[in-house]
Amino acid sequence: MPSPAPSRPPARPPGFVPWLVVWLALASPGSPADLPKLTEAEVKAAYVFNFAKYVEWPAAAFGGTNAPFVIGVLGPDPVGESLRAVVAGKLINGRTFELRRAGPDAGLAGCHILFLPATERTRLADLAPLLRDKPVLTVSDADAFIQQGGVIGLVKRGGNIRLQISLDAANAAGLKVSSKLLTLAEQVKGRPAKSKD
Repeated sequence: MPSPAPSRPPARPPGFVPWLVVWLALASPGSPADLPKLTEAEVKAAYVFNFAKYVEWPAAAFGGTNAPFVIGVLGPDPVGESLRAVVAGKLINGRTFELRRAGPDAGLAGCHILFLPATERTRLADLAPLLRDKPVLTVSDADAFIQQGGVIGLVKRGGNIRLQISLDAANAAGLKVSSKLLTLAEQVKGRPAKSKD
């Protein structure tokens, strides 16, 4: 009697790759089936952590080879608390993480990633001149963030968080976004900077 044909794995749901990225970023035990238990803030925090892996900063952005990645969070926000848990004990390229509260008047200096929650959208215009031409990866869950000059927007589509990326803003900040990250984006604005070679 012939053995039954092996069953085919179920089709991957929309958003499978982004969820897998989040799962790996959190390095949590269990399987991808555990992912729906994550809060929205935890998902966004995991994305922010992953951006440190897939964005390249100019060497001058760091004070030295052992200088930490500095992540600033503007104002009180649950993403900031989730970020603290996500980055604890983690290393990327030999660098630890430092998390700080940031505001238009303090905490911006030395930030490599700055998360601007939608609740602080009225302060975005104040920050634009302070961040102009600085190697800072700006990330927000505010609507139309990349149209306002931000680098990465986190937008909610159904039950998933999607990415919108402005290469124009990344180029202006001197940042290089990995093609792997670009493939996850639902929208990419602009083109990669031309190589200087």
